[in-house]
Amino acid sequence: MTLAHVHYIVHVPIDIKPGYATLILPSSSAANAILSFDQKLRIWRDILTDS
Repeated sequence: MTLAHVHYIVHVPIDIKPGYATLILPSSSAANAILSFDQKLRIWRDILTDS
């Protein structure tokens, strides 16, 4: 779970969430060194082709 996901859970009112699909996406920032560019690209492509 990322910090952004934690903030989403804490700050988005519960009554807004039902009926909306939420996805956890990898950061596209170069500062996110946990994943390589190729790994991020693969994840983003998988998400976009499944939509």
